[in-house]
Amino acid sequence: MNDRTSILTVIASLALTASVSAALSHGMRHNPTRHQHTMANQIPSEYRESVNPLGMTKDNIDDGARLYEENCTSCHGSKGKGGGESMKDLNPPPADLTGMYDRPMMGMGKRGPSGHMMHGMMHHHPGMTHAEAMGGVNLDAYNFWAVSDGGVKMGSSMPAFKEVLSEQERWQILLYIANGFSS
Repeated sequence: MNDRTSILTVIASLALTASVSAALSHGMRHNPTRHQHTMANQIPSEYRESVNPLGMTKDNIDDGARLYEENCTSCHGSKGKGGGESMKDLNPPPADLTGMYDRPMMGMGKRGPSGHMMHGMMHHHPGMTHAEAMGGVNLDAYNFWAVSDGGVKMGSSMPAFKEVLSEQERWQILLYIANGFSS
């Protein structure tokens, strides 16, 4: 084995170790399919500029809590960790939603430079917001797309809600989740 081959082998080993380490840091409940699609292809154009038009009001959050209970709890669980009653029958299992919104955020309802909502810090990437970890993705657009179109096209059992819930109802659910599953 020459020096060049040895160096390339070491680099490949380090890259593999870093990849496995990064995947494990996200935990067993992390399904990176949508994230990988977004990093490779961006958010679909019809959602890319979406901004939550609703204010972080008690009425919107309360309505979001009710809608979440009716439409999301069976898979994602009452606190969004993916532990709902239906989870045992799903492969891949439902996503842990708390990675997107770890806790209620100071300044919630404030908008970033591009107009989209700013969200809390990630527990998987200390010191970074989820949007920063995803290369500055508009999380309003990303989450609205996920709820609207579901995940069937990506190999997930997540149903599409755009034909079931109004735009306002989908945004209210996202406000409730962003508020730490608290109303």
